[in-house]
Amino acid sequence: MPQTKKIFLFHENGEFHRVIDNSGNGPNEYANISSSWYKDGHIELFSGLSRKLQKYTLNGELKETITAKYSKNIIGGSMHPFENGYVFQPLDPSPNNKAELSLVFTDLELNQIGDIGLKSPPHPFPLNLGKRFTLLNTGELIYRRVLSEGAFLVDLNHLTPYLNFDYGNDWIWKNPKNTSSIKVASKAIFGEKGFFEVIPNFSESFITFTFYHSNRTTTKGILDRSTKKYFNLRVRKSDRSVLEMNFIKWENHRLVASMHTSELENILSNLNPNQYIIRGNLPLVTLNIPKTLSCLKSNSKTLLDSLPNYLSHPLLSQILVGFAEMTITKEASMCRERTRMW
Repeated sequence: MPQTKKIFLFHENGEFHRVIDNSGNGPNEYANISSSWYKDGHIELFSGLSRKLQKYTLNGELKETITAKYSKNIIGGSMHPFENGYVFQPLDPSPNNKAELSLVFTDLELNQIGDIGLKSPPHPFPLNLGKRFTLLNTGELIYRRVLSEGAFLVDLNHLTPYLNFDYGNDWIWKNPKNTSSIKVASKAIFGEKGFFEVIPNFSESFITFTFYHSNRTTTKGILDRSTKKYFNLRVRKSDRSVLEMNFIKWENHRLVASMHTSELENILSNLNPNQYIIRGNLPLVTLNIPKTLSCLKSNSKTLLDSLPNYLSHPLLSQILVGFAEMTITKEASMCRERTRMW
């Protein structure tokens, strides 16, 4: 679970292991965590601001620090292992990104061995929301550009169009005038109705979407790639506010997401004890969750009721919360009271 400056490690059964927290300005510290991943028995993290790639043991011990050799004019964003090296997205637009690059390829020592230039000028609004890369089980690496409707397959020094989405007129960048300057772009983001960023998360069977709206809210949806059907994932609480979840990855046809413990309490207060499982050897009191839980049945359709074909692999079934892992059973799909899932 990457955060800005910490990485939380868990055992496969959901039990908390330890935290990697080595932020600072020292030679073996990092200013931020742009990306992190597990590789060859250790944890690797990339800090674009520090221009470093660090390797840690599973016990949190620093094994190696590699300093970037690519141009100091480039500020690194999200990174992913690729072939015999790495590929990363420079922050864009970056005041120091004079080459206006879309992707940079390096070897294992962070020497630049290739790049892909932008076919159009950088977007005037400096957003870098969410990860840019998805590695499918087929071995294909998918990349999406910032504030764009396209996704691409990554090859060395080459991008192949993979999917192109039409977000409709609510996509504020549909109007090319909104990209003419930072002032116009900012006015469009905060002044127009619609959404200014969409983050897709790919799997072989589904694509999830997170929409960032101009009124600072988010909505989520899911596309079934086999049927081409799209469904809104609307998860709201009794006060009509949105239950905030961050999609992490697809795992064995289950969608893994994270949320705050306070949000979890809203969900569990509507479920019976036989409708969820918490792993990690943590009692409910540790998570500040009420021991008395109730569930009111409703005739209103829930998310899983709307997707009958998905019941064999229920969506949102695994949620990582704090230092625990929760699985909501299929029977919980009919529960709604203070937390509504429809």
